[in-house]
Amino acid sequence: MHDLLNDLTKYVYGETCFRLGVDNVEGQKVPKTTRHFSTTTEPTKYNEYRSLCEAKALRTFITIGDFGNSIHELISNFKFLRLLSLSRCWNIKEVLGVIVDFIHLRSIDLSFTNTNRLPNSICSLYNLQVLMLNKCPYLKKLPSTLHELTKLRRLELMGTSLRKAPVLLGKLKNLLQVWISKFEVDKSSSELSVQQLGDLDLYGKLTITNLQNIRNPCDALTADLKNKIHLVGLDLKWNLKLNNDESVKEREVLENLDPSSHLKHLSISVYCGRQFECGVLKLV
Repeated sequence: MHDLLNDLTKYVYGETCFRLGVDNVEGQKVPKTTRHFSTTTEPTKYNEYRSLCEAKALRTFITIGDFGNSIHELISNFKFLRLLSLSRCWNIKEVLGVIVDFIHLRSIDLSFTNTNRLPNSICSLYNLQVLMLNKCPYLKKLPSTLHELTKLRRLELMGTSLRKAPVLLGKLKNLLQVWISKFEVDKSSSELSVQQLGDLDLYGKLTITNLQNIRNPCDALTADLKNKIHLVGLDLKWNLKLNNDESVKEREVLENLDPSSHLKHLSISVYCGRQFECGVLKLV
């Protein structure tokens, strides 16, 4: 943001917005009237920490970087939060228990954290509209009651490998945007069949692996990739040894996947079919 525009914004909002380490001078406290707070560092001075705790009407809390163990105690003071971002707080391994009491929350960002589980109780946040869980290497599954978040409109799982994610997401009928980076087709699990992609409005770039596990080529049609107009990148990957029977089947699978014409990038790896479907050739 240009300095002049930044100064104008600060003038208009006054004490409503406060950026720790940017707006404060030596010894200054966080005003009680602050509604939107952001920082890239943990409050290290007693006055900073105590005054922030007293800003109980806070609506926005954004921190980028490790905040330390005090984050649990600090967050418990802000019952009226609408937006909570704890991105890159690597010390967070479980979702803070107090979050489930913040019924006004509209957006949660836990990206780049060591979060290993989301409790079912988080699904009681009936006002939640945005949930970001990008690059969470230890998060393997979502709550089974995720569909209870009826107002959820955007879910981001880029770089986070989940099990049973698609079948759960399909229950979120009002979900407008799903951002996932990888989907692995499982031969033995119906919950990880390529058909589960059909219910999702996918955005961004997606890699689909182990396509050889699709037993019936007709299943590829139900993935409905043709209508995923918000996908800009698609990687289709097989993992098998070539034989004549598979060559025919994999050609039919590729033909039925029928990617959207809106794609900007298409990659096909270890494909053993002996020819490409014409529509796919136009995209390559």
